[in-house]
Amino acid sequence: MVNIRKDNLGKSIREIVFGLEDGLVTTLGLTAGLAASLVANNIVIIAAIVEMFAGAVSMAAGTYLSNKSQLEFIAKEIKKHKKEKKFVEHTFTSPAKAALTISFFYILGAIPPILPYFFASLYNALISSVVIGALTLFGIGVWKTRITKREPMKSGFEMLVVGLLAALVGFIVGNILNYYVGVI
Repeated sequence: MVNIRKDNLGKSIREIVFGLEDGLVTTLGLTAGLAASLVANNIVIIAAIVEMFAGAVSMAAGTYLSNKSQLEFIAKEIKKHKKEKKFVEHTFTSPAKAALTISFFYILGAIPPILPYFFASLYNALISSVVIGALTLFGIGVWKTRITKREPMKSGFEMLVVGLLAALVGFIVGNILNYYVGVI
C-alpha cells in the first residue's frame, strides 16, 4: 500500500489529488458517455474497468518519466551551480514512489463512478454515478485543504466545477456519437 503519513503528505499531495481527480473524472466521463449512447450496463462496467487500469498504468508511466526528467534537470542545475544535492532529495518525491502513488489513487478515484452500474438500471446508474462523482469531487477539494490551508468550501466547489465540466464532455460526445453513428 502507498505510504501517506502526514510528513509525506505534502510531498505527495500533487500525485494524490491528481490521481483521485483524474481517475474519477475520466471514468465518470467515460461511463456517462457510454450511458448516453444507451449501451448495456455490462459494457459500461467492462469499459470503465479496462479504462481504470489502463489509465492508472499510463498515469504511473507518465509520472515516473516526467518526475525523473525533472530530477535529472535539477541535479544538472545543482551540479552546474555547485549547490547541495540534499535539497533535491528532501524536496521531491522519488519518481517510482510518485508513480505508485498516482496509479493507486487513480484506481481509487475511478471506483465511485463505476459502482452504480453494478446495482441500478442504466439511467439510474448514470444519475447515481454523477451524484456520487460530484460528492466525491467536492470531498477531495475539501480534504486537500488540510495540506493547502485554503478555504474548504471554495476548494470543494473548484474541484466540483472543474471535474464535472470535464465529465460533461464525455456525456456530450457520447450523445453526439450516438446520434451520428448509433449504437442501438
